Amino acid sequence: MREIKFRGWNKTRKLFDDDFYIYFIGGAFCFGGNQEIEIDDLEVTQYTGLKDKNGVEIYEGDIVKIKLNENESANATVAYKKSSFSTYLTDACFYYLSSVNFVSEVIGNIYENPELLEK
Repeated sequence: MREIKFRGWNKTRKLFDDDFYIYFIGGAFCFGGNQEIEIDDLEVTQYTGLKDKNGVEIYEGDIVKIKLNENESANATVAYKKSSFSTYLTDACFYYLSSVNFVSEVIGNIYENPELLEK
């Protein structure tokens, strides 16, 4: 069974904020923590349960380098769509993250390093 973990991108502070917790009450997810966090200010991403070749945990929103073939690699975004975590090169070209072993490493994320996807 994979570990269920989350991290949150604080849109105002422009950093990952781990000083929050998520709880479920009255049919809704709620956020809390040592400081006041507005729900609209926090982009929550989930841990995929997988790690890259360096042991770095892979989360939604991460940008990973994937091996396309022996001589070619590309940067892809990790997203949860179609009921599973996948890596997306484009909206039409994706690979299921759990069924492949070509993810070599996490190289950034869509919040701090969007330029990595401009190729």
